[in-house]
Amino acid sequence: MGIDWFRMRPKRNVVEGELARLIDLQAEAFQNLPSMWSTDQIEPCELHDEQTVRRFERQYLDSSRALQELLEFPVCDPATGTPTDDPDLEFHWRVYPITHRGIFPLQWRLQAHRTFLADSLQRQFAQWKDWLAAVRHGSHQPYLLDIYLYETTISLNFLYQELKWEAQDSLSQSGRWATKPKLVAVRDQILSFQVPGFYPAPLVPLQRTDLAVDLSNHPSYQSISKKVEELIRLTRSWDANVKGSRKLRYYENYYKTFAQFLDQANDKWLHDFLRWVEACCCKEMGLYLDF
Repeated sequence: MGIDWFRMRPKRNVVEGELARLIDLQAEAFQNLPSMWSTDQIEPCELHDEQTVRRFERQYLDSSRALQELLEFPVCDPATGTPTDDPDLEFHWRVYPITHRGIFPLQWRLQAHRTFLADSLQRQFAQWKDWLAAVRHGSHQPYLLDIYLYETTISLNFLYQELKWEAQDSLSQSGRWATKPKLVAVRDQILSFQVPGFYPAPLVPLQRTDLAVDLSNHPSYQSISKKVEELIRLTRSWDANVKGSRKLRYYENYYKTFAQFLDQANDKWLHDFLRWVEACCCKEMGLYLDF
C-alpha cells in the first residue's frame, strides 16, 4: 500500500470553507502519524500515546471520507483502468517524487502530505519548480549540504545497526566460523565503532545564496565522509569472513555523494510527476491525498 495523489475537482455548489476545513483536518491528522508516511523522522518526534494515535487515525479517516463526498474523480474504464475524461492524463501518482526526494526542504516534504485544491496546487507547483531551477543553477548549496549530512548520518546509523546486530549475533554462534581469528578481529572493530550522532536537521530554508560549498574545508563533511568510508571498509571485511545471508553488501551504492544528492534535481521520475501536476493545473484540477 502506498500514498497517492488522485486528480479531482470539487463538486458544484460545495461550500469552499467546508472544503478548506476538511483539508486542514486531513493534513493535520496525516502529518501527525509519521508511521503512515515515513520511517525516517524529519525531526525528533515524541511518541504519541495510544489514545492520541487513535484520535488522529479517526480524524484522518473521518475527514477523508467527508472530503470524498465533496469531490469528483475521473471515471475509469473498468477494462483498462484508463480515465475516460482524459486518457493521456494519469488518474493518480505517488507522492514520493516530492516527499522522498532529499533535494527538497525537509518541512516541505512533510507538508506535502495533504490534499490540494486547484489554486493551492498552482502555488505549490510554482514553489517546487522554482526551487528545482534554483538548485540546478547552483543555489542553496550550504543548506542542501546540511540536508545531505543529516540524511547521510541517518543512513550511517541504520546500516551500522544492521552490521552491529550481525556481529553481536555471531557471539552466540557455536560454529567454527564465529571463532576464526580474522572474524573475531573485525567483529571487535565493528563493536567498538563510534557511529556519529545525527547531524542537525535544517528545517528552515536559508536565504538564497549562489555560493558553492568548499567540501575540502567543511569539517563536518570531512568527518562524516571518513565515517562512511570506515563503515564500508568494516562491512567489506565482515562480508569477506561470513557466508550466505550473513553478508550485508552495504557498500558505496548505499551512500550518495554530494554530487549525486544534488543531481536529484534532474531525476526523470520527478520531472514526469511535475509535468503531470502542470497538466492538472492547466485543467484546473486539484490533488486528493489517499493512503
